Formats: sequence, structure tokens, C-alpha cells
Amino acid sequence: MDLATKTQVHLLRHFLSALPESLPPLSDGSSLNQLLFFSSDQEWVLEIGEEGAINRGLEIALQDFGPRNEDGIFKIIGKGAALAALPDVLAHWLDKYPQSFYLQKWLQDAKSSAVECFSAHGEFVSFCFHKKFNKCSY
Repeated sequence: MDLATKTQVHLLRHFLSALPESLPPLSDGSSLNQLLFFSSDQEWVLEIGEEGAINRGLEIALQDFGPRNEDGIFKIIGKGAALAALPDVLAHWLDKYPQSFYLQKWLQDAKSSAVECFSAHGEFVSFCFHKKFNKCSY
């Protein structure tokens, strides 16, 4: 995984760890709990390949946050360990498939969804990467 992608994963991790306090915890029955033990479904791997199976698995895991809008943004309706696991899942598979369109899209959509969540709750989000140079990315 290249440095730019690692930076985006780190940013997503930060956003998901700092979601608005007004968000309720995810329910125990949330489909997102699949992210806590995420793996590719071997039947899907045989049918559509591993990247496709990972994409399909992410769609199923995030189904409670759908539907996504035309920009791929999904509505974050709760927070907790399962949602916080999303950056780790993406990082794991992006290490294996760094050029994957699907995984790169999930990363960008998840980051945009987190930013939208802050906005919907009237909160501002920022994150400084370049503290050494006193420059920030938003």
C-alpha cells in the first residue's frame, strides 16, 4: 500500500474514532459486526474472484447504513468497535490489492460518509498530518 493510501486509512481511522457523541452505539444485531471477523467468502471467491468477494462482503456488512447516495455516501447511524474495524479491514485488503478500484472506492466513500456524519450533527472535523510543518489536511 502506498503512502497516500496509508494516510487515507489513517484519516478514516481518526474520523471513525471521533464520531459525534450524539450517535448511539451499534446494536448487537448490526450487520456491521461482520467487520470484527471479516474474511472473504470462499464460494464468492470461486464465483467472482477475491476482490469481488471482498466488495460483496463489505456491501453486506454495511447494509444497515444504506442505501448509499449517488456519490457512494452511506448514512452512519451508530458507532462502536465494529465500525472502528472498517479501516483495519480496508488496510488489510489494500495491502493485498493496492490498485483495487473497489477497495479504493470503499475507502473514499467511508471517509466521505464520516465527514458527512459530522456535518449532519453540526460538528466540524479536521485532522493534522503534517504537524512538523504546521500544515493540515481536512
